[in-house]
Amino acid sequence: MLLLAFTLLFSFVACNAGSSGDNSYSSGGKYEEGMDGTDTTVNGTNIPDKKIVRRAELRAETKDYDGAKNTVSALVATLGGYTESSRESTPGNGRSRMLCATLRIPAEQLDAFLSKAGETVHITNSSITTDDITAKYYDAEARLATLKAEKAALDAMLEKATTTAEIMQIHERLYDVMEEIDSLTAKLNVYKNEVAMSTVT
Repeated sequence: MLLLAFTLLFSFVACNAGSSGDNSYSSGGKYEEGMDGTDTTVNGTNIPDKKIVRRAELRAETKDYDGAKNTVSALVATLGGYTESSRESTPGNGRSRMLCATLRIPAEQLDAFLSKAGETVHITNSSITTDDITAKYYDAEARLATLKAEKAALDAMLEKATTTAEIMQIHERLYDVMEEIDSLTAKLNVYKNEVAMSTVT
């Protein structure tokens, strides 16, 4: 009965922490944004910072392919970025070359990169998208904290379990909790990487 009550308690907490909409945070908290778009609070408490993902897509041309390629590569390195992937090809006429690349640029350096890249190549088309994942990020973070607390409680219960049935039941729940912890940890790592490093295609 104690184990059942414990499981129901954490199921209730998990449902509250896991339910989210565009303006949700965790455990029924309300995500709010100030009039200027910079103040983010939950139940009157400031959240450390907003989580913004920025992506840019560019199409450009140049008469100096090798020179432009080298200059852009050097610019990426100077700004602390890196090339995630690249592919070169030669269109049918054989007189031009094409480079398709995915670059990762520190978020705070994205505007500087776009400005300096425009001085190196002729940008024919560009688009920048901004995705606010603040609510999703902090929901996942809160859910992870809840699961870690549940794991600690389950570990304590396992030490006091006296029957095989109790041990097996606790182990089964522990397996599910640890699986969820691994999944949420991986998701948060992806979020952190996307926020810290903008993607430029």
